[in-house]
Amino acid sequence: MNRILVSLLILVTLCGTPPFKAIAADYRNYRKPEDVVAWLYRDYAFDAIMSEYWKDASLIQQPENILRLYFTNELTSLILKDRQCVERTHEICNLDFDPIFASQDPGAADLKISPLDSSGVVHVQFTYPSNGEKINLSYAVVKTKSGWRIKDIIYKEGRSLGKLLRGQE
Repeated sequence: MNRILVSLLILVTLCGTPPFKAIAADYRNYRKPEDVVAWLYRDYAFDAIMSEYWKDASLIQQPENILRLYFTNELTSLILKDRQCVERTHEICNLDFDPIFASQDPGAADLKISPLDSSGVVHVQFTYPSNGEKINLSYAVVKTKSGWRIKDIIYKEGRSLGKLLRGQE
């Protein structure tokens, strides 16, 4: 019995140390393509309901290693480049809204995530609680060496997060 208690104590101690958490935070292998989108909303949907409490914790404010858990290297680089522009100029550069809610004022109700379709897209649908508007986002996902990652987000009228961050829209 003492062996079991000692083993549990060692396990709890090891799991609670920062290096273990840092390693776990740097890698996430999603089983299905739509899982990367589901985890993105799981981890950052709080921004739609409690943004006042975590002003610097929004998705776009995350460090590079966290962004790479969800996005391809190219899209991560574009996000970081835009953030550097904001820091340098103290003005809005290319991105002036929350990309996973397609709004400057994030909010969502009845969020649904579809499985990957034949064109390599995961569709997300939700309703803005403030006005009842139905929102449809298309997440282009690709299989990378690190697993499934988001390559782009397509908004209504074909607007693209990638193109927007490149200054093409």
